[in-house]
Parts: sequence; C-alpha cells; structure tokens
Amino acid sequence: MNKVIWSQLMWYGEVEIEQIVQEYCRYYFGAGTARQAERFIYRLEDLILGGENGETAGRLVLQADEISGQMEDWARQGWRWKLLDARCRIQASIDLLFREGENTECMEHFRNAYEMVQNELNLHREGVSLQPWIYAPSDTALNIFLGLADVVNLTLDQQTNAGAASEKE
Repeated sequence: MNKVIWSQLMWYGEVEIEQIVQEYCRYYFGAGTARQAERFIYRLEDLILGGENGETAGRLVLQADEISGQMEDWARQGWRWKLLDARCRIQASIDLLFREGENTECMEHFRNAYEMVQNELNLHREGVSLQPWIYAPSDTALNIFLGLADVVNLTLDQQTNAGAASEKE
C-alpha cells in the first residue's frame, strides 16, 4: 500500500491519500467491499503504529473474516487481500502472546499466517522470498517480533551454521 501511495503522490502530486486508498480498494477488492476494506486498512495501520483508538487486532480479525466473506472470489484469492489478512492475523497473535504469554494455539496461528506470507511471495515471483530482510523459520520470526531475539543477518547465520555442521561431519 505504501508503494502505491508514494507512487501516486510522486506522479500526481496533488492527489489526496484518501482518494488513493479508495481507488486501490475499489480496484483490488471490488466495489461491493471497497469501503469496508478501506476502513480495515486504516484500522490495521493505526493498530500497527500504536494509535489503536480502542481497536484490537482480535476485532480486526473478525472484520477481516466478515469482509472476506462478502468479497468476490477473485478479490479474496488475490495476494493483496491475503497479505493484509495475514498481517492482521500476525498482529493478533503477537498481541495475544504479549498479553497472555506462551500459548500453543496462538503460536500456531502466527506460524500459519507467517508461512502463508512466505508462500504467497514465493508463488507470485520466482525466487523472491522474505530472505533479503527476514528469512527465518516461523519460530525465529515470532521470537524477533516478541523481542526475544535480535534481528541479525539470519541468512548469513544459517549459511554459517550449515557450513559449520558440514565441517564437523
């Protein structure tokens, strides 16, 4: 979404952000659910940036399910909606884990959403993955999101670990 907004602002200059988001939602999510998707995007952005205004990620998951149920199949199956939906579910998992501590069901929800994002990125562009910035197993990614692990060059660490393991053999 950010790339779309910045591209439009640089191309047209005077266009309002709200107009860009409306057009985006209408085009990628369908006229029937465009307004709901637009509100969802703003609420998710507020939640992620910390300005929740009383919203919780759990309530946004319910809204995502409602919107998804009303969307045309082509929009629901589109990668743009899948990634927004997954980001919402990832945030809900993280929030719940922060509030309640370790929770096996919640960790599984996180893993499923995280792996869906990885699979979706790999599905649409050959060779593209989360690798440039955070290629890690879902458990490692969850620890990073929860602040239990530092973000380092995970790819380099994996190669180093793999190399060290093969040298021991």
